[in-house]
Amino acid sequence: SVIPTVAGGIGQQLAIMQDFNTTVITGSAGDAAFLAETVRDRQLDRRRLSLRVGLFGSEPWSETLRARTEEALGIIALDAYGLSEVGGPGVAAECMAKAGLHLAEDHFLVEIVDPETGDPVPDGETGELVLTTLTKEALPLLRFRTRDLTSLQRGRCACGRTLARMARVGGRTDGVVLVQGGKLHPGQIRQLLHEVEGAEPNFRVVLERKSGREEVEIVAELSPGQAIDSPGKVLALEQRGVTVTCYDRDG
Repeated sequence: SVIPTVAGGIGQQLAIMQDFNTTVITGSAGDAAFLAETVRDRQLDRRRLSLRVGLFGSEPWSETLRARTEEALGIIALDAYGLSEVGGPGVAAECMAKAGLHLAEDHFLVEIVDPETGDPVPDGETGELVLTTLTKEALPLLRFRTRDLTSLQRGRCACGRTLARMARVGGRTDGVVLVQGGKLHPGQIRQLLHEVEGAEPNFRVVLERKSGREEVEIVAELSPGQAIDSPGKVLALEQRGVTVTCYDRDG
């Protein structure tokens, strides 16, 4: 049985997992981390859960986070990869060997190219993942550039499969930040800053994980000659979700 749930109702999810003896959980890596934090905070005995395996994707996650999630939930946590443009989840996934993500080569022709030149790079070298759909009918794609940076490894895996394997995605070519499974593009940030009077177009993105959830902070400066010099201006910005921090320009 497959039971769809939403990320927000964590208490309901825990109850469902216990009532139905759920053995596999899938979703974003951030959701898995939040679930692990909740289990720890509530001091829930993980033996009350029947979980054995977790399959997580939608955003990059570290080996450290994998280890914490496995420890908290008592599972084997595996990585998965997919894109909405080429069919959603199911492009590639790890096996129990955790030696790369097996690509579904019966559905996708896979290439790794130099992001600057578009030339193919040898197996083992990092480049941009390019996919051509082989079985998609409604919207087939020819050499779709994913913007994701990875490398390919061929040969028989310890699990016995011979499909090509891709390394876990280590970055992107376009500066897009993945947050809770969604894409945050620099252009979206600049558009928001244009709405803040006096804000410079240059900015810094601070991405932090707190209690298993990712939080994004955009740090920007005011243009020369601009000032937030009244409580009314501060209040107006804070009502729009902008936090005003004053620094000495010399320090």
